[in-house]
Amino acid sequence: MAIHSHPILPSYGFTGHETFPFRLGWLHKGVMAVKDDPQIFSKDEAIVILGVGKNMVRSIRHWCLTLGLITDIGRGVYQTTPLGELVFASNGADPYLEDIGTLWWLHWKLSGNYERCTTWYYVMNYINRPEFSKTALKDELKKAVAESGGRAQSDRTLESDIECFVRTYTSPKRGISEESLECPLVELNILKENDKYIRLNRGEKNTIPDFIFLAALVEFFEKTNTGAKTLLAERILHNEGSPGRIFLLDDNSCIRRLERLGDLTKGKIVYDATAGMRQVLFHSVPTSLEILSAYYQRGQ
Repeated sequence: MAIHSHPILPSYGFTGHETFPFRLGWLHKGVMAVKDDPQIFSKDEAIVILGVGKNMVRSIRHWCLTLGLITDIGRGVYQTTPLGELVFASNGADPYLEDIGTLWWLHWKLSGNYERCTTWYYVMNYINRPEFSKTALKDELKKAVAESGGRAQSDRTLESDIECFVRTYTSPKRGISEESLECPLVELNILKENDKYIRLNRGEKNTIPDFIFLAALVEFFEKTNTGAKTLLAERILHNEGSPGRIFLLDDNSCIRRLERLGDLTKGKIVYDATAGMRQVLFHSVPTSLEILSAYYQRGQ
């Protein structure tokens, strides 16, 4: 069963994580290390400073880049981003991921990044059925790469990427589950895995704070903006890269969130359903970083 009619964008990534989903503490460590030494990832002592093996050092770098916490400014030099500083610096808002809102934001950044996390992006944006097998997913990714004229990926590469994707959202099966080995995103309960199938948990997500949904909506609006001050609700619910898609929301719970926007933004962004046209009006648009700052300040 084909699940998309248009191929993935030509730029994609199935490697870099060294088969490790990010672990608790990794993002804070990565941001702090770059803050102390912009060239840390090119140095042998990264192993000592980060306290992990060589391939995990590469994995930490991958996840910090993928999530937009650090940026590569060339020749093995990195710098922290405003998002990395806001959340993960030593005086950051949530360096140890104690706030569920941060976890949802990381999921948003991960699953919206087709260039570095193609499997994550593909599953959230293209799969419409409730469950699928890893084999079917592998075959579909191969097909998508071929259709976009990309370089063929080996079965092994795709299989380990799919495994890493699944382990981002589910606890490791083998042995005693050590929380330190789990990816913090397991807490989001986005995905279930049984012996044969992966099941997506689509529906209401009561744990997504409205501010986080708003920040995602603003990024989606900026990305798709054609100069208009409106966005059809249909696009927010179903379009590729939309909050409805990436947060796996059903239509009703997504609309309920849109209806709360006016109060949340003091009328700057409002949902309007008059004349049978469901749309969101953007009178004034804060940046996602401003919204995230406001979200963290609320709890002070």
